[in-house]
Amino acid sequence: MKNRLIAAGLAFFGGVFGLQKFYLGKTSQGILCVIFWVTLIPFFIGIVDTIQFLSMSDDDFDLKFNYGSEDKLLRRERLDLEREKLKIEKLRLQRQRLVAENDLKKEMPAKAITGEQADELAAWHDLLEKGIIDKFEYEQKRKIILGLD
Repeated sequence: MKNRLIAAGLAFFGGVFGLQKFYLGKTSQGILCVIFWVTLIPFFIGIVDTIQFLSMSDDDFDLKFNYGSEDKLLRRERLDLEREKLKIEKLRLQRQRLVAENDLKKEMPAKAITGEQADELAAWHDLLEKGIIDKFEYEQKRKIILGLD
């Protein structure tokens, strides 16, 4: 199996002769690099390949250079399946959060509050946002102020 870091090293140190191309099985491109080494075009190709190999993930490198066409399709499908599973899990958690929020809203009946209660709640909310008190303390105080105990 070909290694991404070895390919990057060959591209950096031997890119002028196309060593990375031979290593990756692209013999015709390697021969062209050997033919045109005097023009220094392969040197610049080696620099670009070095940057490309170092910036790509191991999975992307393996998908591009280490698997046959059937393996690539299977690997791609497996990665797509994992991404779909993550999306489904994320949607499930969002739905669960929305259900919990709706249940919380149902538990708290709407009732009219006085201006004094609103001011006191605002003051406690400011303390919560500044981190002086935690959410538990705020909820306890809110219940006391609104008379929900």
